[in-house]
Amino acid sequence: MRAKFTQIRNDLFWEIFDRDTDKFIYWSGYDDYYWWANVAISEQWQTRGKYRLNPKTNEITVQE
Repeated sequence: MRAKFTQIRNDLFWEIFDRDTDKFIYWSGYDDYYWWANVAISEQWQTRGKYRLNPKTNEITVQE
């Protein structure tokens, strides 16, 4: 599964629709060196409930 990716200037946004809860799940970030080197790689940022986002590929994995 892939997240929908949008970029507005340096602001980064990812979203998916969770059919189990009928809600959207969002991630957001910022396109600069600090964010990519420190925040994007953290498990805490990548994980939303059972979903984990790879921000470089937009791939979503489901953790059961």
